[in-house]
Amino acid sequence: MKPHANFPWFLAALGAIACGSPDATPEATPSPVGALAMVNDVPITQDQLPPPVAAHAGTAAERARQALEAAIDEELAAQQARALGLEANPDFQAELRAKKAAVEAFERKGLADLYYLQATRDAGNVGDDEASAWFDANATHIRTQLHVWQILVRDETTIRALGAEIDAGTPFEQVAAHRFEGVPTGDTTPWDTGWLRWNQVPEPWREVVYDLEPGMTSHILMGPNKRYWLIKLIERKEDPTITFETEKDSIIAVLREQSSERAHKKADKELRANARITYLPPPAAPTVPAEE
Repeated sequence: MKPHANFPWFLAALGAIACGSPDATPEATPSPVGALAMVNDVPITQDQLPPPVAAHAGTAAERARQALEAAIDEELAAQQARALGLEANPDFQAELRAKKAAVEAFERKGLADLYYLQATRDAGNVGDDEASAWFDANATHIRTQLHVWQILVRDETTIRALGAEIDAGTPFEQVAAHRFEGVPTGDTTPWDTGWLRWNQVPEPWREVVYDLEPGMTSHILMGPNKRYWLIKLIERKEDPTITFETEKDSIIAVLREQSSERAHKKADKELRANARITYLPPPAAPTVPAEE
């Protein structure tokens, strides 16, 4: 076992327990909030200790004291390791960098989420008038349901090759079936989306799919995260019972999402405009000595 594997600052949280060891050196300065003991002016805090294990002997207070004493011993050993220069151990440094990087990533993500929450907080203000106007402008699409087949891949070269097969006359379903090990024999196939309502149509399809006639296949459609589609419209049908009132909640949800995305992109653009960003080459991979 590596000597650094259980350093106290990597241990899990513990509930409030009694004060520090009776053998601890009297504090020369006020102790930090939450400290249970000071070891050569280094605090041992509650959240550095593991929770007491109920299966261990003794009362809860005794088990908590045992955990504190173990942490004190570890801190003394850690301090001595530093004095001897052992913290330069490459395995320890590699593990320490990984743990610090994880904490830094957690902090960055958490703070960014808080900022975006503030930057987009007004995006949810969508009124009935705005929603009603959007319904009127999109009523035809909203009342239209689409039955679509799709081929989805994450490689542009592959989707172009599949598109070329379809253009050469290979049936869409045959090309789609090649993407799966076993073609289902039932009514539903993996490339069949079934009937899609307006708010189920993927955003990259919307400018194209409503203009297709049944039996037509789209050109290559590109989406985020390296997604590429070919889609074929099988059927369409209109639902005249759909009104603004039946779709109001869904429309407001969509408009809020769109407004939030715009606010998010605007915030990103403004931050980048005032930032100094330098892209650096990736670090060289470590060389591995050749075996003799």
